[in-house]
Amino acid sequence: MGIYNLGFLRMVMGDAQPEHITSEYHLNEFGTDDYSTVLLRYPGGSRAAATAAIGMDMPREALVFGSEGSIYLPDYQKADRMVIRPMNGEEYVLDFPFEVNGFEYQIQEVNRCVRLGMSTSDVLKKEDTLDILGLMDDIRASWGLVFDCEK
Repeated sequence: MGIYNLGFLRMVMGDAQPEHITSEYHLNEFGTDDYSTVLLRYPGGSRAAATAAIGMDMPREALVFGSEGSIYLPDYQKADRMVIRPMNGEEYVLDFPFEVNGFEYQIQEVNRCVRLGMSTSDVLKKEDTLDILGLMDDIRASWGLVFDCEK
């Protein structure tokens, strides 16, 4: 679980890989995680926290703090609204209503890549996907769970 959270953190943090991971989790009777919280520390001192759970009614909100202020997304998985809170300024809201259901952005990106003759996107690169999967492996390894994909 938690790939959407980690994908969002990748968008916010860029290519930086965490240098330290702390995590708490709960495995259900099937041996899969039904709850996890992850704390990540990045080079330069930036930090991130993410919680994922199945069977719990939790908000899907995100809050990004920076030296100039913060950005609040009431629902980061369906991000059609963003609240900008500058340190030295007045709060304002940006609305991005979906045309259909939010998946139109992926469709538009595929269309753009096809028109340009690209075989992969330069927005979400395969390296991004591999880094997120590697981070998931690192998190599971911190739980003592290691999977041998060669079998």
